[in-house]
Amino acid sequence: MADTLIHLPIDRLPLVSLCDDLWTEDGFVHPDRVMDVNVLLYVREGEFEIYEEGECYTVPAGSVFFLKQGLHHWGRKRCPRGTRWFFVHFHLPDLVPDNLSVFAPANSTAAGNATTAPANSTPGNSTAAPGNLSGATAPDLHRAEELRAEDFAYVEGSDPAQTSAVYVPIPKLVHLPPKSMLVARFESLLSMYRSNEPQERAYMNAFLYRLLLDIRYEAEASRPVAPQTLRTRQLKQLMENLVSSPFSAQEVEERMGLSYKHLSFCFKEETGMTLQEYHTKLRMERAALLLRRGGLSIRQISEQLGFAEPFYFTTVFKKQMGCCPSEYRKGAVRI
Repeated sequence: MADTLIHLPIDRLPLVSLCDDLWTEDGFVHPDRVMDVNVLLYVREGEFEIYEEGECYTVPAGSVFFLKQGLHHWGRKRCPRGTRWFFVHFHLPDLVPDNLSVFAPANSTAAGNATTAPANSTPGNSTAAPGNLSGATAPDLHRAEELRAEDFAYVEGSDPAQTSAVYVPIPKLVHLPPKSMLVARFESLLSMYRSNEPQERAYMNAFLYRLLLDIRYEAEASRPVAPQTLRTRQLKQLMENLVSSPFSAQEVEERMGLSYKHLSFCFKEETGMTLQEYHTKLRMERAALLLRRGGLSIRQISEQLGFAEPFYFTTVFKKQMGCCPSEYRKGAVRI
């Protein structure tokens, strides 16, 4: 079965070829065709029934639908009279479906091993954390991560099997909530397309890129969340709120209204670490941020993070980061 999802590269902009706002007085059947562009369709009023590669999709008012370039799509049913829609035709580079990698930002769980090069490193030669003299993995939260060019690049190897691309998948059909702010974005994009100003045309493709990402975000935000996943998010937020305090299982129980043993078990099942490990990780990442910023002594940082003794803070920091706070500060790039 054909892959009907559009893969949005993170290193190249989509290129708008056509954009318009249309309506039909008598209704019409979607044309039978294969196009060399991708299509974004937003139905303002009415409804469309569209087939793509044999799969039937009903696109009601308030929905965004995507048709992928190179795939056969058609309609059988006439849309209702008065149907109104907005559309964009846009080009994207052909990506090799078997060699795609989903982009995971440096501050996401999936990119927990993302690292930042030291100030004295040569680009591309090292991915060690600032001051991380032992080569331990760098933290991935509360810090500015340095993304390398290859984290975004579409790489064309001499062997087709080595060709790879980093991308963001765009959902096929997205139902926008009433009064979604994205509707106004469609109007703005159409205004840019119709403008004769070179600057507006130059901005148009970047604007479409942002719009595509926001549509994807809207789809992700509307998905139902499993109770255990929701609880894990709540626990993570709680650990964030308590980052300046020593870990307390009793306080976790009181805040969440459940036994610590149960909460810790569920959290580890979802994240691979205990609540205390996660809390310590957050505290050390906050410490690393404060060390890079400068302005505070190591003692002041340890006090700010709720450590009674700077010596114990140094011990915990070294275990987590692979070097002591003073070494880390010496090797870090200041923010």
